[in-house]
Amino acid sequence: MWNVRAVMLLGIGLLQAQQVRLMSGVNSLENGVFVNYQTLLEPASAGGVAPRLSGGVITARQSIHRYVQVGEAAFGYDLSVMPVNGGRDIQIRIGPLTLTPEDLSRFSAKSLRLAPLVKYPNATTVRSGSAIEVEILRNASTGQRVFDVLTLTVETARAAGEWGLRLVAPVATTGSLKAKFPATLTGDLMTVRVPRRGAMTIGVQAMRGRGFQRVGEVDGKVMRVQWGEATIEIVSEESIVPGGGKWTLYGRVTSKDGGPELQLGTADL
Repeated sequence: MWNVRAVMLLGIGLLQAQQVRLMSGVNSLENGVFVNYQTLLEPASAGGVAPRLSGGVITARQSIHRYVQVGEAAFGYDLSVMPVNGGRDIQIRIGPLTLTPEDLSRFSAKSLRLAPLVKYPNATTVRSGSAIEVEILRNASTGQRVFDVLTLTVETARAAGEWGLRLVAPVATTGSLKAKFPATLTGDLMTVRVPRRGAMTIGVQAMRGRGFQRVGEVDGKVMRVQWGEATIEIVSEESIVPGGGKWTLYGRVTSKDGGPELQLGTADL
């Protein structure tokens, strides 16, 4: 029987024996904090059946909503962070997930019930680069557990380029339009041009001060952008963000000229 519990440890090692990585990803927040998460199963074999997981991260301005789906139940938490002491330290607060069951059901396309963690760590301040462990699930009979390891760092905006976008032989579709691109596109920002609509620049960085707004998400090899009533889907042959995972996409319209055909390209600010 899988139960839930939350625990926080600092400075733990990630390369312990008997651990299996189930998910991973990196999220950048508007205040300059980067949250690198890895979801681990430990021990890898404990005589029981490991849970089948899905889920992701939804970013807000200075926080993230983290959720993990197991069957028809969703477990999760909110993580709020703030750099202090010139970026050397990070204030952290972990609390109940504020997404509603209706929100979660839209993300997963099925009806879910929200199951909060049993315990949430107290607010604390850690050094930039520290690792935090949040336990999500534990099998009481086998001792097998699922937990997130969050590595929190304060970086310059330039460092975010390490977690830019990479589209390998992408295929883009919107409505009746479809286009294939044999090349690999790599960059912090991408541009999609749609006939009779214009050009939009998109990326995973929440640069609201530059006019970017949330427009969609990346989930593994698939990127989906909502532009008014139109949905644009871009499928890559490999993970779009290094490490995979689910990311929030931000975009801004940069031109009203969409050109004669559906196009993709890299972009600069």
